Amino acid sequence: MPHLAHISLLVRSYDEAIAFYTRLGFTVVEDTFIPSQSKRWVTIRPPHTPSLFTSASQLSGGRVFLFLATDDFDRNYKRFSEAGVEWIREPKVEKYGKVVV
Repeated sequence: MPHLAHISLLVRSYDEAIAFYTRLGFTVVEDTFIPSQSKRWVTIRPPHTPSLFTSASQLSGGRVFLFLATDDFDRNYKRFSEAGVEWIREPKVEKYGKVVV
């Protein structure tokens, strides 16, 4: 069955992004320099999941492009907030669950 294996997160700085996501509990799976392309291949994994997120450069166009599922929204909202996540909107309950942007 087809499934989503990786997504690209566009970041300003690999090291800044690694520091940020590890504060959120993500694990660095790979961080390899690719000389032939003069770039780094960095993959990270959210806590307690086999999913991988791949980071690249910058730009998301100001749109929501990433959704994380959780077994405890309030716990993770608090943890992410304490780690420096800046929210655009307050949490709210939608018909499909509690969300925050």
